[in-house]
Amino acid sequence: MFLVVNTLVITHSNFSHLFYEVSELLNIPMKLVVLEVEFGNVWEHITVDKMIDYDLVITSGAHLDFIVEEFEELTQLVPVYSLKFSEADLVRSLVKAKAYGDQIATIFYRDHGYDLYSYQLLLDIEITDYRCDNMDDAYKKVKKVKEQGIHSVVSTSSICDVAKQLEFPNTLVYSLDTLRAEIMKAFQFAISKKNAIMNTQLVKTLFDIKTEPAIFVDQDFIVLDVNHAALMFFKDMSKAEIVGKFIHDLIHMPNSSLIKKESYNSKIQSFPITYQERIYGHLVTLSDRSTNRLHKKRVTLHSKYKFANIVHESTVMKKVVAKSIQYATNSDAPILIYGETGTGKELLAHSVHMRSERRDRPFLPVNCAAIPSNILESELFGYEEGAFTGARKNGKAGYFELAQNGTIFLDEIGEIPLELQVRLLRVLQEKEIIRLGGQTIVPLDVRIIAATNKSLLELIHRGEFREDLYYRINVLNITIPPLRERLKDILFILVHLLIQNGIDETQARDMVNANQALLQEYTWPGNIRELENFVLRLTALAPPNSTTMVLIESFNETLTEFISLNTSGTLTRQEEKTSLKHIDLTEHEKSNIVKLLLEHQGDKSKVSEELGISRTTLWRKMKKYSILD
Repeated sequence: MFLVVNTLVITHSNFSHLFYEVSELLNIPMKLVVLEVEFGNVWEHITVDKMIDYDLVITSGAHLDFIVEEFEELTQLVPVYSLKFSEADLVRSLVKAKAYGDQIATIFYRDHGYDLYSYQLLLDIEITDYRCDNMDDAYKKVKKVKEQGIHSVVSTSSICDVAKQLEFPNTLVYSLDTLRAEIMKAFQFAISKKNAIMNTQLVKTLFDIKTEPAIFVDQDFIVLDVNHAALMFFKDMSKAEIVGKFIHDLIHMPNSSLIKKESYNSKIQSFPITYQERIYGHLVTLSDRSTNRLHKKRVTLHSKYKFANIVHESTVMKKVVAKSIQYATNSDAPILIYGETGTGKELLAHSVHMRSERRDRPFLPVNCAAIPSNILESELFGYEEGAFTGARKNGKAGYFELAQNGTIFLDEIGEIPLELQVRLLRVLQEKEIIRLGGQTIVPLDVRIIAATNKSLLELIHRGEFREDLYYRINVLNITIPPLRERLKDILFILVHLLIQNGIDETQARDMVNANQALLQEYTWPGNIRELENFVLRLTALAPPNSTTMVLIESFNETLTEFISLNTSGTLTRQEEKTSLKHIDLTEHEKSNIVKLLLEHQGDKSKVSEELGISRTTLWRKMKKYSILD
């Protein structure tokens, strides 16, 4: 199968030219994107959604350590290849560095494993070998060797970049030949992984879409997996009970035999799975001979949102999204999402479903707090005709049945009455339901995502939530931090909402930047929902076709009033007055700087002269208030 490997190279500007040179020499189906990033700025250039667009990431040195630490969840999804230099590279760079003088320092992030002493004698040079833990340490060591009178340094791109800043002679350890060989290794590594993933997904897709029951068994006929049709066939057993059993304990398998299970009349067929003439397992299918099978029409509710709809910029939220993607793709276990009101728990649940293998199946959100407790049981589990007074003729399927093969999202799960929690626990344990007033057991294949804005452990302590149910739903957990713990997102989301509501992008950014301190001082207890309410109020009050300065003033007035109204119940009048007065002073200075910059078209000399301060002081204030240059 012909595959193009989309590859992201993260490196420094003094190393990128080698990748461009190599890409012209290699005749392989690899699309190479080289990203020049200074150390410590990776988060400003890389997002979760951007990174997962690639099949491979190539990097080294400080960037590698940073990515492995900060993108831990993502590295499970996108392979990261670590560039290595050869001993020949090290010798070549030492010979090249000798041109600057015979005293050479080698500085690396980790042990290279080469014996430098022998090369001192061979090349008639003096080598001082160092290790560094981070960029600050690297900076200190480069500065130290320069002060000691050592003539040059040999290292990787990040440390050579530090040496360049300190105007110290440096030699990059990597060579064109080694880089070519390393990229070929990385390409083969990515192709193998991509082929394996695609083949696995292809097999699973073909397996799942088969309308007749299909069973994967190993060479000893032990069940490894079953599709949805097989689960319906073995309707008195859950998938967990089927997998691991000897297939002859489940069905009788003589050659060309017919089996009967209730009204299901089937012929068994077994197809061996071979590789290099060795049998590794079998695909067993049950071919239906009945011509009058009933296919019930099922409600299909599809998810509306993806991870791309989660607007964020902060490091903490990038980690939440990365963790959620891993949960969506690597597991089908229950997830418990914790977050305050308005943090976007349902949006995250939608996104997890859309990234999972159940994306084409139903997604059914249920707000447990919005349904009266006396009808919640029948809504969740359904009922049969005559189950209670007023029951619909022919009964009604519950939310769990409607979500069959898909995902059910139980929002505000802490609001479910204690007596109903017992039944929910049994459904989760047994993966089957019985409708109210019914006797038929309905097997379930549904992923559970629950959410709460309360501490379930506190509810357990008060006897309001079952401990066994808590551990059943809390297999995987995600905590969405409130806006007050991710201040960067307040500004980013607000700009997005303003643009969404018809405000020009440049004006939106100016309005937000001019009021940054006030926006981040307020705690936003309603989180994103409260931000949305503020933007609706602002756009309703803002004069149409206004100048930027008029919009900034309107923004400040509306925000001050909005905060005052929403904090009057939590602050004393004096505390509120003092707080707003302090914020207003800084906002006045910031607004004044923005106004003058606009009037003088960004001329800082004229602005600083009018303010009666130096250009340096103006620059500091612009940096303090995050006013874009």
